[in-house]
Amino acid sequence: MDLQERVAVVTGAGRGIGRAVALALARAGAHVALFDLDEAALSAVAQEIRGLRRQAVTGVGSVTDLGQSRAFLDGVVSRFGQLDILVNNAGVSAVAPAETISEADWRRTIEVNLNAVFFWSQAAARPMIAQRSGVIINIASIYGRRPAPGRVAYCVTKAAVISLTEALAIEWAEYGLRVNAVAPGYTDTELFRRAQAEGKIPLERL
Repeated sequence: MDLQERVAVVTGAGRGIGRAVALALARAGAHVALFDLDEAALSAVAQEIRGLRRQAVTGVGSVTDLGQSRAFLDGVVSRFGQLDILVNNAGVSAVAPAETISEADWRRTIEVNLNAVFFWSQAAARPMIAQRSGVIINIASIYGRRPAPGRVAYCVTKAAVISLTEALAIEWAEYGLRVNAVAPGYTDTELFRRAQAEGKIPLERL
């Protein structure tokens, strides 16, 4: 994979899948813009990327803060003059039976896992459409196709992300954009190991 001098944005880039994706992009030659809630984790990943002789910029905040998110993407385009890749990785998972899940957990899961994916894609698509090229990759889940008990909000949002991906791929193809989804199963991340030890997967980034 040759991504020399391409510019990529990864959300939820501080750890786990997001960190691995960001480093893989840098190893392939891309400059990477990292967005996450955890400033210390972001700084560590950025340092690793710079060690690969690639540029790294960071943004600290919630993907649900649309003003901050758009400003971050605008800053990336202003700095590099282009935006080639967006990886929508940030996500949360509320574990609770459907009959007891709280309204707050339900709404937060939809805000992070679905609404933020759309609005980040929309914001990234604008410069990509102008340059007539770009790739958007949405991190979905096997639960988007095969639901499991106790994860109703997560399953619903990941199924919606798959459908959203298909819709955007069709709509933006005429502009030279590609929109794809990846649906991982359980992945050996810090959060997953901690969740296993606690016997649950908490409402945090997967």
